[in-house]
Amino acid sequence: MVGGKIEVLKRSADSEENRIDMLLKEEKLNIIVEDIGKEYLYETLFEKILGCSVKVIASGGKQASLKVSKEIKAKEKDYKNFKILFILDGDFDILFFQKNPVLEENLIFLEKYDIEAYFINKSLYLLH
Repeated sequence: MVGGKIEVLKRSADSEENRIDMLLKEEKLNIIVEDIGKEYLYETLFEKILGCSVKVIASGGKQASLKVSKEIKAKEKDYKNFKILFILDGDFDILFFQKNPVLEENLIFLEKYDIEAYFINKSLYLLH
């Protein structure tokens, strides 16, 4: 605490890449998402939907995810036995791009603002 304010420590980009690298599991489907703090929610959701063991890793943002994707692609030999999938929020990019702005087979850009937008069901509004 400095001057009555709590300071939040932030990781450098390199330390974030190393953290993600250490968390990847060869025996699981690794899904890298943007949102920190929602890993358990995503793991539960994806394991139920996909029916397989999943390791969800939060990158801290779209740019961080894209950077990690680029690093993994550059070290492809080291990750050849890993199943890695990136799920990126549509955010406001959906307004500016017609299609997926980065054409990589393991990158999924959501067509909605974020993954939570897929949880909303129109019939819920009719329950009032």
